[in-house]
Amino acid sequence: MMRQFWLFALVTFFAAVGQLSHAQQVPEQLIRYADLVLYNGSVLTVDDRFTVAEAVAVRDGRILDVGPTDRVLRLAGPKTRKVDLGRSKAVIPGIINTHTHPNRYAVAHYWNSIARDEREIVRADTIESGKFQSKDEVLVRIKAIVEGSTNPARKWIRITWNPPRGQPRELVKKDDDMFLELSKEDLDKLCPDMPLVLKRRGAARVNSKGLAEFLGRFGNLLALKDNTGLFSGTLYELLSVEILPHLSREVLASVYRKELQDWWAPFGVTTISTRLKAYEIASYALLDQKGELPVRLAYAHEIGLRNPFFERDVERSLDNIQNYGTDALWMVGISVQPPDGSPSGTGVCSSFTKIRVLPQDLNPQGWCRWELPNDITRQTVLTLTRLGYRVAGTHQYGDKGREMLLDAVLEAAKDPSVAAQRRTALDHGQMANPSMIKKAGDLKAIWGAHVDKFWDTKGRADAELVEAMYGIEVADRMLMPLKSLLDAGATVSYESGSPGLWDGEGRDPMFGMEVYVTRKNESGRVRGEREKLDRKTALRILTRGGAEYVLREKELGSIEVGKLADLVVLDSNPLDPSIADEELSEIQVLMTLLGGKVVYDAATFTPPLLDVRSAEEYSDFFDRE
Repeated sequence: MMRQFWLFALVTFFAAVGQLSHAQQVPEQLIRYADLVLYNGSVLTVDDRFTVAEAVAVRDGRILDVGPTDRVLRLAGPKTRKVDLGRSKAVIPGIINTHTHPNRYAVAHYWNSIARDEREIVRADTIESGKFQSKDEVLVRIKAIVEGSTNPARKWIRITWNPPRGQPRELVKKDDDMFLELSKEDLDKLCPDMPLVLKRRGAARVNSKGLAEFLGRFGNLLALKDNTGLFSGTLYELLSVEILPHLSREVLASVYRKELQDWWAPFGVTTISTRLKAYEIASYALLDQKGELPVRLAYAHEIGLRNPFFERDVERSLDNIQNYGTDALWMVGISVQPPDGSPSGTGVCSSFTKIRVLPQDLNPQGWCRWELPNDITRQTVLTLTRLGYRVAGTHQYGDKGREMLLDAVLEAAKDPSVAAQRRTALDHGQMANPSMIKKAGDLKAIWGAHVDKFWDTKGRADAELVEAMYGIEVADRMLMPLKSLLDAGATVSYESGSPGLWDGEGRDPMFGMEVYVTRKNESGRVRGEREKLDRKTALRILTRGGAEYVLREKELGSIEVGKLADLVVLDSNPLDPSIADEELSEIQVLMTLLGGKVVYDAATFTPPLLDVRSAEEYSDFFDRE
């Protein structure tokens, strides 16, 4: 047997030599050289051994070779682009952000660049909460908007009511009551001739024309309790998605491309996972068909969000296309109704006991949405798990809410090994408890570690509110316990909001790496010393952890031969010990490549000119959870 092995090895060796000799005789114009070579630097492959090489070669959008400079440069030909990294620069795999909302940010960023006629088709104007003291004052404002809405192409008059955030319960309740006090008949007097909707974060009020439109579509399928024109829950979702107008595919595709090109590629992000509705998917698909997506999009389909017809719809419409698509656009799961809200909003679903009730706490006893009467989400999770899908792209904050999700997946799968194959996504990872951490490890869940929510101490500052409500021990032990999760066998991926959208400071991935390593919040205090990560582990979260989340770990997440050439060139090596942990966020992206194609070059990039205030004004264009 050993003799046969050596004979096979010798035959293989001489065959290879023969091929090499033949290649040397091939005319140069027929030899396939590399398209790009990055050399003479630190190539952090993030492979299983975390190999650090000197150079990487790319051909046809994939990694051709990675290794020492002298070997890799032999793959370069006369037309190969060669980039000397000058010893000090580093190359890392493309960064993957597994829960953010580029579709929303795009409309916020570029709303004023959309033609006014297009904007009016989907929204006439906004009502800013806090400016009105009575229902009558609100009606005057609505009347002015209706009279000013004259676009003949509009089919609805849509008005967005922006409610207060982070205000004392009394003010929020006053705002709630003022909205609920409005009636269908009030709106009829102001707009009798065409459908009108007033949308307010998870609820909507329509006039008689609007109600007739809804009943014309769903009257035989749903039994309405009343005809007041007040929509919430499943009715609200059906109204928003299937009745109200949306911006066209072409308009959305235009702003989506700008958002990805201007706000994501410059920060080294090459893949984003987000939750999308069907018309949004169609807009990204339009870009994909044209080859104009500068960042890969892995989406969770919102077909599971407050959908009373979920099982029928998913079997008729999707037939399990999970992980199917192109290299640029594919589906990674189904998004469902979140099990809770946030500390600065409606509240969280937690197993911990509150030690203090804050003035802005809307639900002092906690808020577990799936336990509310008539909530259909747990059944949706049972159904989608049984049909072979995974939950992804779903906001979760409190530890009990996450545990409820894992329990539902396990119940539907009936076997822990089957449940583990689903790789359930625990997005916006913040609060945990020991039992939930163990279940996350046992079921191979993927925990999305949202940097902003952990770091912020100003504004909405959810982490600070958790500390105030539940105590410093809970905040230090059970907020984003990444090391404990990894030790338990769970996977961790990177999450952050849009860089620079809210305050212009930027929340780029290297900032995220710094937070994972230092555990410092905005005020400089270390929250959870024992949960600190080393730099290699933090970099794995930004790359390989995300690749697992988007179900493409064989294609993305590391620099290995055959994988897609998504690469980021940094001005410094994040593993360099001379760079302090607190200075990791100062490392700059010089170049971002998607499939070997340069989608961002710092030397030629012109930052977009945006009015941040307009971004804030239109941030509630889409309903947020």
